[in-house]
Amino acid sequence: MAVPRGRRARRASPDARHTAATVLLELGVPDRAAMQIMGWSNAVLAQRYQHVTGHTLGRVATQVGTHLWEPPRTDK
Repeated sequence: MAVPRGRRARRASPDARHTAATVLLELGVPDRAAMQIMGWSNAVLAQRYQHVTGHTLGRVATQVGTHLWEPPRTDK
């Protein structure tokens, strides 16, 4: 899309990019899909824009705890 002379193309603010990238991380969107959605060609950008939140850490801690401490099921 051509930008009229004397005008600059509108871009998302840095905060919006960080928020969008973090939401994709929290939703569990696969890395390659997030890269495509965000227009990244390098995984280093994911590290720059995606932020691990307390919500994500809590979810991972719960999954690990369940995996380690939940008694095995005995189906009879």
